[in-house]
Amino acid sequence: MKTTLSINSLFIFLALSSVHSRPSRAAAGAATKEDTQFIEATCNNKDVVLPNPSLCVRYLSPFAGAVKRDLAVLARVAIDVTHDKTNSVVTYMRKNVSAGADVKAEIALKDCWNTYLVSSIGEMENSTNALKAISAADKAAALGDVQAWMDAALTDQDMCTAGLEKKVADMNLKAAVLGQMALVKQLTGNALALFHKFSCSNGGPCNARINTIIIH
Repeated sequence: MKTTLSINSLFIFLALSSVHSRPSRAAAGAATKEDTQFIEATCNNKDVVLPNPSLCVRYLSPFAGAVKRDLAVLARVAIDVTHDKTNSVVTYMRKNVSAGADVKAEIALKDCWNTYLVSSIGEMENSTNALKAISAADKAAALGDVQAWMDAALTDQDMCTAGLEKKVADMNLKAAVLGQMALVKQLTGNALALFHKFSCSNGGPCNARINTIIIH
């Protein structure tokens, strides 16, 4: 399935300047130079097609001490970080509704988080839980489930974005929320790419939907 993100540079700038914060999950353990280099090398590996390698390094490097050069842990942490960021976007949308967004914008924001982002968050929780509990006996099936959940999470984010683009008239609000959604979608794409790198080497799915994500 081909997904095209038509997000201009203003949206991306607003997302990075107003949304970025340290993930809520604390990085465990002290990172060595090799731990940090592992994350940098994996994020920038040409065999792992990420929508945004620099965001991968920026958001995952604080967890180098916990990852300890383990690709399975890195994939799980990437999903966890995206889960937390998506939660923060829901909080932002709720604040805008409370602050008195116009009726159409309010409907679009509520539809986005109630219908799509809550579902996306649940699918990411399912994914991390499955990766934590994975066993040799059901590894292939579990990895297939994770791919299905992460694909669904990205589809939910696409649907949310489409509704916001059509229904939010206030250009400042639109730029802010679409910028945040662009960031979440790139983080989700990064997490999906890292998962596929792990999955493909462990008997699971290798087809990465993120290969067809286009960031303008």
